[in-house]
This record gives sequence, C-alpha cells and structure tokens, in this order.
Amino acid sequence: MDRLADLPHPPGAGRTTQTRSLVGQYVNSTYNLVMDTKTERWTLRVTAAQDTLVRHVLQATGMSLNEYVVSHAVSAAAADLADRQ
Repeated sequence: MDRLADLPHPPGAGRTTQTRSLVGQYVNSTYNLVMDTKTERWTLRVTAAQDTLVRHVLQATGMSLNEYVVSHAVSAAAADLADRQ
C-alpha cells in the first residue's frame, strides 16, 4: 500500500479526497519551507456584520482569518498597482 492507487477508498468516491489531502500536505509543506518570516502585524476593526460575513466564508472554505485577509488584501493590492501602470 505504498502507492496512492492502492489506498482504500469508499465505492464511488474515487481517489479525489485522498489525492487532495496528499497534494495539500505537499503544497503546504513546500510553501512553509519557502515562506518569508512574518514580522509585521496588522490590527483591524470591523463591524459585527462584516465579522459575521467573513466568518461564514471561513467556515465554508476552511481558511484561517489571517490567511483569508492577507491573501485577499495582497491580491487586491497587486491588482490596484497593475491598474495604475
């Protein structure tokens, strides 16, 4: 059982869940090895409605608040800078 194809899986489920899990572990491990050390801190204030909305998204996606906010802020910043060039 050292090959992904040999791993047991529920009928009809294929290997999708197992593949995602293994790929996710590899991607996260690789990302963490090359990730810059986080030294800066942001403090944000939001309304109760904004907090509720974002927390619903976090539950649906499984992302942490930090990774959600940072990834979206960095993407928006890159897009804003690209629009200005």
